[in-house]
Amino acid sequence: MSLKPRLEFQAIGVAVVEGEYTRLHSLHVEGVRRDPGESVESLMARVHSTLHISEEIRVKKRISDSHVSEFLKSRRPYVCPDIEVQKRFPNDSAFLAAGIRSYICLPLVKHGELIGAITFLSFYKQAFTDDDVQLLQDLSEIVSIAVYNALAYEQIRELRDQLQAENRVLQDEIVQNSIFEEIVGSS
Repeated sequence: MSLKPRLEFQAIGVAVVEGEYTRLHSLHVEGVRRDPGESVESLMARVHSTLHISEEIRVKKRISDSHVSEFLKSRRPYVCPDIEVQKRFPNDSAFLAAGIRSYICLPLVKHGELIGAITFLSFYKQAFTDDDVQLLQDLSEIVSIAVYNALAYEQIRELRDQLQAENRVLQDEIVQNSIFEEIVGSS
């Protein structure tokens, strides 16, 4: 038995939900290398340049302007086998300008909460079968765990940095108070 590719995608994006917005968290585009530590914004600028995209594909957008709005209604994947026929969202025009012809966007859910979406994009029109959708849904469940952990790590790091900053302020206050007490005590 051998595994053979069933689906072909040229780009994969992971977006996370932040209040009323979605933010592109991670991106892979075939033929565009991501440098270590490079921000998604920087990578997206290079993608625009490399693929000669004139329309901006936004990194952060309102949920109502994105495919994620479909998940809030149905919790099911949004399948677009032909963007030219099924253009519904603002980024669809930019996707077309970038040469993307079809995509499938799946919800990332952890503990019953929608945390984001993973989108698989193709330069070719594709009819996605129920088996294709199920395979990608299974994959999205695994990705959900990784994204949830990454977001938790980011939150912990932010809280740690905030705690360290507050600790430095308190230490400075202690030093100032002890200097003041020395001055008062020696007068």
